[in-house]
Amino acid sequence: MKDPAIQFYCNDWLSSPTVMSMEPLEELAYFRMLLFMWQSGDCSIPNDPERMAKLTRTDVNTCSIVFEQAMNTHPTEPNRLTNNRLFRQWTERQEFRKQKSEAGKRSGEA
Repeated sequence: MKDPAIQFYCNDWLSSPTVMSMEPLEELAYFRMLLFMWQSGDCSIPNDPERMAKLTRTDVNTCSIVFEQAMNTHPTEPNRLTNNRLFRQWTERQEFRKQKSEAGKRSGEA
């Protein structure tokens, strides 16, 4: 099951040097990329600026800039991209949800 909630730290976003260096359209693309990563099932997006331009409602040049400024190669999927900070948060959240699920199953068995 995909996690419907994403942690978003407003102060971190607004003070981020990465975000502050972006043009408004780049920031929009970046934000939408992060949302698509969260919902992907493995916290990644395709390393494909043309496809991401459609998904982010921007253009290929904007997506290419965001890829360069804010994305990293996914640790297990070399043809896909992630964002290191979001990937850490996503991994921690997956572990938390797994622990809660297992605890619920154990409680139901008791």
